[in-house]
Amino acid sequence: MSYAADSRFVLFATTRDFIRAMQAAERIGLPHRVIAVPVHLRADCGMCLHIDAAEQERLEIVLRQIPIAYEIGL
Repeated sequence: MSYAADSRFVLFATTRDFIRAMQAAERIGLPHRVIAVPVHLRADCGMCLHIDAAEQERLEIVLRQIPIAYEIGL
């Protein structure tokens, strides 16, 4: 599967962190998709949030406030 060059994959080490991040994204109305981690990336959780690059900063602000550990993949 190919993804837009202007998208980001937000990766998490645990399923718990992934769920908390997904709920936070929903609370702030941030458009996202829940997908399996693409094969060119790695995350222990196996799931990630797929977001538009323009939304990255907005999501990172929320994740730092919670706080939740994450990585951004391209």
